[in-house]
Amino acid sequence: MDQLIFYIRPASRFNMFFWQSFQKRRLIKGCELFANQSFTKHVMLDGELYTLNIRARKQDIIEVNCTGRINDEIEMALKKRIYKMLDIVTDTHTVDNILGNESQALFPRACIKIPGCFSVYESAVRAVLGQQVSIKRATALISLFTEYISVGRGDSVFPEKEVAFPVIKKVVARLPLTHNKRNALIEITEFLMTNSQTHCVDINDALNIKGVGSWTIDNIRLRGFLDPDIWMGKDLIIRKVCAQMGLPDVTDDFYYKFSPYRSYLTLNLWHIYNLQNHVYDDMFFIPESVPATPFKG
Repeated sequence: MDQLIFYIRPASRFNMFFWQSFQKRRLIKGCELFANQSFTKHVMLDGELYTLNIRARKQDIIEVNCTGRINDEIEMALKKRIYKMLDIVTDTHTVDNILGNESQALFPRACIKIPGCFSVYESAVRAVLGQQVSIKRATALISLFTEYISVGRGDSVFPEKEVAFPVIKKVVARLPLTHNKRNALIEITEFLMTNSQTHCVDINDALNIKGVGSWTIDNIRLRGFLDPDIWMGKDLIIRKVCAQMGLPDVTDDFYYKFSPYRSYLTLNLWHIYNLQNHVYDDMFFIPESVPATPFKG
């Protein structure tokens, strides 16, 4: 068992509290854990099992601890995935300037980055199982999914698509899902397997799968591909918070002003909704308050 420890100092300010709270509300039982303000996740890479531990240290430094069979190639691959999970390259100063300027300073400087998934496949499974259900229900389904795909050790590990593909039909049959959602999970697994072999994945082509709509694709593009310009206007929470804040209808051209950073607009609105509705109150931190200033367009 090898150990890799490295430190990341983001080039711009990073709201680690938002990232942690987002992950904490979606923890996969047996696969992900929060303890002492550290996020632990069991993952697979090239058929091998790894444990990641991510925690914030002083002076905006993030410490990452990885255990497993690690060589130079694996080290590079793990770092690439972790940088993606943390959306390290995004300049939050630029994003917050655009959000503030285009919204008449409605949004405070939140320094929010996209909470990415370890793999595109994970984002796809989370998106399909998250359709039209609460976060709590979606997380319970994802936990069952990982539990049913055994990898031969006590902890659950979110599987790679190559591991899930041969058993996906048996696993899905055990999940309490509708017929359409079962088929969608099977077909998107097959879709990603087929397209990964050709090294050409256009996730929008998955719209041809029955039971996969634009909300699902947008979630995959957001958390799997870190697309910076996803406007989740069809999301129930986004519709609610826009109404609460007196913003234009979610289909209005107003939101194009925030392009190419509409993903961060979406995340900021989720953050504001959570603050205004006390979603964070039972968590390990009390974030700064955000004034509920009505929009004047």
